[in-house]
Amino acid sequence: MICHVWSMRMKPESTPEQRQAVLDALATLPEQIPGILSFTFGGDLGLGRDNADVVVIARFADEADWRAYLVHPAHDRFAEDVVTPVYGSGAAIQFAVDESS
Repeated sequence: MICHVWSMRMKPESTPEQRQAVLDALATLPEQIPGILSFTFGGDLGLGRDNADVVVIARFADEADWRAYLVHPAHDRFAEDVVTPVYGSGAAIQFAVDESS
C-alpha cells in the first residue's frame, strides 16, 4: 500500500474564501477519482508555529493507483484552478505502508 502525504503553505495574501475553496475542492476528489482507498485532509488549527496550511493523507493500493490519481483530470483541475492561485510552497512524500496498519 502507498501512503501519499501532501502539505501546502498558501500565499500570505490568500483570502479566507480561497482557503475554504481548497478544502471544499479536496472534499470532492475521492468521489471523482478511482483507486483512492482513504483520503483525509484538513486545514491547520494554528496550534504550532510555521505549520503548513493544508495537508492531505491518501492511501492507494499500489503505485499505479497513486500515479493514476496524479494525472486524473479532476486532480489536474484541482491543482490548476484551486491550488495554483494560492500556492506558496509545499512538500509531498509517498511511503510504503504495511496493509495491516
